[in-house]
Amino acid sequence: MRAFFLAAVFLAVFSGKAAAASFCVVGMGIPPQCLYDDIGSCMAAATPPNSFCAVSPTARLYYYGSSRFCAVQSDRVAQCVFGDRTQCYRAVFRDKTVCVDREERPDDISPFRYDQRIGN
Repeated sequence: MRAFFLAAVFLAVFSGKAAAASFCVVGMGIPPQCLYDDIGSCMAAATPPNSFCAVSPTARLYYYGSSRFCAVQSDRVAQCVFGDRTQCYRAVFRDKTVCVDREERPDDISPFRYDQRIGN
């Protein structure tokens, strides 16, 4: 019985890859800290204006709508209904969401990539 229990624990721990967190605290001069699965805890950990909450580059989003700019909530559904970045940022401040650019390449390594205060 003990061997069965140990085998079950081993399989539970080491089978499949670990789920990555969906949201990161990012800012200038610090690497992304992708530790959060909901926006509320991510926003609580971020200290504006030095850092803020952003979607993890490895997060899998489910897109709704066909516009370029999307508001993402904790359920990882990207509501792409905003025509420009300004409209999307208004939704960020109204609701607990993060704004993302649907056309942004995930391999972009710009140091300003995560800074929502800069219109890039």
